[in-house]
Amino acid sequence: MPPAPVLAPVVVCPAPSRPGLPALDGTLPFDSPANVGALLERDDALRGYAKGLEATVDCYRAQTVSTPGKER
Repeated sequence: MPPAPVLAPVVVCPAPSRPGLPALDGTLPFDSPANVGALLERDDALRGYAKGLEATVDCYRAQTVSTPGKER
């Protein structure tokens, strides 16, 4: 019979909140200055959100114990 698994306590890692994204104006051309500005704001927000999510994953990953030959 295999040994029972050992559970280790996990610290809750902070995760970013979903950003609010500015809406595009469907009455204007996609490449209008107003829509381009909104797209750039969305890009900045989503890049920051992705960076925060990566930090959350790194926080949890740092709590894992590596087993030789089983890299995560």
